Amino acid sequence: MGDKLTRREFLKTTGAAALAAGALGGAAVPAWGATIKQRKLGRTNLMVTELGLGGTRVKDPSVVREAINQGINIIHTSPGYAGNNSIKAYGEAMKTLREKVVLCLKGSPHQNNIKKQLQILNTNKVDVIMPPLHNVQAVQNPAVRQQFLESKKAGLVDWLGFAVHSNVPEVMRKAVELGWYDCVLVKYFPGNKAQLDPILAQAQKIGMGIVVMKWRSGGGDRQTALNTVLSHPATSTVLGSCGSVQEVGQWVGMASAALPADFEERSRRMIAEQERTACAGCGNCRICPRGVAVCDILRYQMYYDVYGEREMGRQGYASLTAWQRATNCDDCGLCERVCGNHLPIRAKLKEAHAALMA
Repeated sequence: MGDKLTRREFLKTTGAAALAAGALGGAAVPAWGATIKQRKLGRTNLMVTELGLGGTRVKDPSVVREAINQGINIIHTSPGYAGNNSIKAYGEAMKTLREKVVLCLKGSPHQNNIKKQLQILNTNKVDVIMPPLHNVQAVQNPAVRQQFLESKKAGLVDWLGFAVHSNVPEVMRKAVELGWYDCVLVKYFPGNKAQLDPILAQAQKIGMGIVVMKWRSGGGDRQTALNTVLSHPATSTVLGSCGSVQEVGQWVGMASAALPADFEERSRRMIAEQERTACAGCGNCRICPRGVAVCDILRYQMYYDVYGEREMGRQGYASLTAWQRATNCDDCGLCERVCGNHLPIRAKLKEAHAALMA
């Protein structure tokens, strides 16, 4: 085998190959995109490529077409992405390529909303609807499930998922307990791996597919971060947002990169580093007595620093009210005492404000 191990071989040792082969039971539905390794999307039985296309930076239909032509068969967008241009770009591509992808839409499961977006997407149905649900109250709201069931009955959607990037552990636990959701779009990266791994295992047991976003939240080597989140057998697919055709080629190329012999050590080092430096999205900081939106601010700083999406970071911060911003912090330190990763939050808030208001 030499000094390198392919991802396929590594994933086999970690149990992910069993998942891709259909460990959840039932016959898997074949899907287009055979050039990239596929895994099952939970109880949906859809086989999806382990790398998918996220829409936050997509503005050009050629990017969507290139991703599909290179073998990606799961794509995700939302009306708010890229100044409303992302969903329009996806819609142009769907005119000719709809049958080749699993189409995921972030938004309300209400029929009126889905119908409106379907017109832009140039299709009569989305495969998965993913309302953003960032707290326990939202994820257990029975109206979410009822609206989905009505939209499904109307033939507008097949599967119910949800998106979450704050209060992640408690929201995920509640979703697993409820059993309503077929999949989840979740912030999962080396810096919150220890917190989420047991919950992902429970999600896998009930057939909830795991769609990973924000896997680069802690920065560092992209390939190591990607391989680290792919190593969990519950992971169904990892989304990468590409701003150009060239970036699509780079993203797809990461699917076949061989793992170095010291990958496990690299992964352990990355996990340890990011647990000291990156926001896990646990949501404990919402305890702030002054209402500072700590988790959101650190997420906007991540867009700015890690992703290089400076305008996205600045716009997000500007959308906060004055009392939610870092300048309302009175330096009490309560957030640091409850932080899941024990971060120096007060210093990070000051850094974020200086960068995002520049």
